[in-house]
Amino acid sequence: MSRAPNILIVDDHEANIYVMSHMLANIDCVLAVSTSGKIAVEKAQSQRFDLALVDVRMPDMDGFQTVQEIRAIQPLLPVIFVTAEPKDESQIKSVFPDDAIDVLFKPLDDESLLFKKIQNLLEAAEKKREFAGHLQLVGESGKLLGCLLELLSSEFNEKILFLMSEFKQLNLAIEDVSDDAAVALRLGDSVIRCSGAASQLGKTHEEIKLYTDLLKECLTENKHA
Repeated sequence: MSRAPNILIVDDHEANIYVMSHMLANIDCVLAVSTSGKIAVEKAQSQRFDLALVDVRMPDMDGFQTVQEIRAIQPLLPVIFVTAEPKDESQIKSVFPDDAIDVLFKPLDDESLLFKKIQNLLEAAEKKREFAGHLQLVGESGKLLGCLLELLSSEFNEKILFLMSEFKQLNLAIEDVSDDAAVALRLGDSVIRCSGAASQLGKTHEEIKLYTDLLKECLTENKHA
């Protein structure tokens, strides 16, 4: 992470807040503290956090409810639950089965363990953000390709409609070609336009171009007859 992470500490005991704050003073981070789940949720509504340390046992709103409400605002927030009860771990993993959750047991006396858990969660969250960015880029590229294909399809259809229109005019007037040189001249111009449009449609339309070239040759001969 290119900046200092914003870390939220949530605990109803100020002594625990002091201990965690003192430990985190040794790493580069920005701390915010809350003495209740309600206050923590209010903070999450106005401030983006990179990680939260949340006590499990709190009055009014326990750690489970606190994290659920915070994650309703910040869904991908990594959380380290702090508890003195080993049995809480299985419940935590059951309620929050994702890999952005960890557990730290009291007493809080292992600074290196705390740092390791924080680092692991922050690095995992960073990789998720990078992956999400790649997915967004792929999605935008797909949209661009779709727009390009739609544009090409539109241009292709316009050329086809043009050819159909020109050939329709040829078919309607073909009977007059042998008797009227002026009509032959106009049809010759139409065939030239058809030939040009057909040549832009690609190799799959070579037969159309060949047909219009033959018509152009016949009409030119008729005009000078």
